[in-house]
Amino acid sequence: MGNHSSNSWKKRGQHKLVDYVEDRIVIWGHNNDLPLVEKTYIYEGQIIPTRMIKDKNVYEITYLHPQFIIHGFMVMTEQDLVRHITLFGYHPNRDPATSLYCLPTYKKGVKFDQKYYEMLLTNIKTYYLDDCFYTPPKNQIEYKKLKSISMQLNQGE
Repeated sequence: MGNHSSNSWKKRGQHKLVDYVEDRIVIWGHNNDLPLVEKTYIYEGQIIPTRMIKDKNVYEITYLHPQFIIHGFMVMTEQDLVRHITLFGYHPNRDPATSLYCLPTYKKGVKFDQKYYEMLLTNIKTYYLDDCFYTPPKNQIEYKKLKSISMQLNQGE
């Protein structure tokens, strides 16, 4: 199998949304192949969704049942490129069977850095209900339409 190395948990700073724990770095090598480096990053802290998009309209979430608070997420990378993301908590865009957050193709295989992290936080705070696994029950979510914001899709030239 090759070389394996494992880092111990390293917590950075106080428990805040932007803190993360570097969980594991594994280096795989097969014969004369280049080593494949897998890294797992775990982010701890509450993420409360604040908006949702449905039928090209943007809504502000005014109430959300506490079960929908996200308690963190885990980013798996290979060679510093995002492979998949696991959410710790219920989210309409998370596969209930695997806990994997649904990423469009253009957000996979991208270098994981501070900019990607900030984009990911924004995405997790947003429910994309036109393409989701389930919709929160009406008694567990309240929202209002933001009249000045709507999504416009480019229909081509």
